[in-house]
Amino acid sequence: MAAARVAAGTLIVSRDSARALGLPAGASVRAVSLAVPARQMSAA
Repeated sequence: MAAARVAAGTLIVSRDSARALGLPAGASVRAVSLAVPARQMSAA
């Protein structure tokens, strides 16, 4: 699984994920509808 960090509703993709998606490294993607694990972090 690709490592990704979720902060304030913004998905920060890792370098490998960005390369796979054709994005610049460290790109922040908003409102993504990708096949990511649907785990809601209840820390907010």
